[in-house]
This record gives sequence, structure tokens and C-alpha cells, in this order.
Amino acid sequence: MFYNVENLFDTRNDTLKEDDQFLPEGFMHWTPYKYWTKLRNLTRVITAVGEMYSPALIGLCEVENDSVIFDLTKRSPLRAQEYQYIVTDSPDE
Repeated sequence: MFYNVENLFDTRNDTLKEDDQFLPEGFMHWTPYKYWTKLRNLTRVITAVGEMYSPALIGLCEVENDSVIFDLTKRSPLRAQEYQYIVTDSPDE
């Protein structure tokens, strides 16, 4: 499964990323509630894709950092799938 998650950012400022609009005081007013709601919705989509089984391999793009993937794979119902992850940093062009 490959999925463009469209700007999956946490709520913490990262000076190495252009994440200003995804902060609580930013344009998107990106709060912990919005962040966890997005993770919950992504979990539902990923789970629904496999009908009987969750996908064995998932590729995601537009993810801010590995802590976001950690939250998705280890702090959501997806943790039961025991997904491992690799993060490759690349510019959003």
C-alpha cells in the first residue's frame, strides 16, 4: 500500500523543517487533538485496505519525521501489527 498522507506533522517546532503552519499557533492551528485525530483516521484507512488482513508493507509520503511514524505504528491500534519502519528524509517538491 502506498499513501500520500498530506502533511502529517506533529505539533512540535522543528527548526530544520518548514512546519510553522502546523504548530498550535500556526495557520492550521495544529493542536494535539487534530494530530491524534489524523493518526486515528489514518489507522482506520490502513486497517480497512486489507479487508481481512492489514497490509504487509506500507509506504507513506509527506510525513514530518520518525516520531510521527512511531506514534502511528506504536501508539495506535496498528501496534498490534508490529510494523517496523524506515524513514527517508527528502524535500517536498
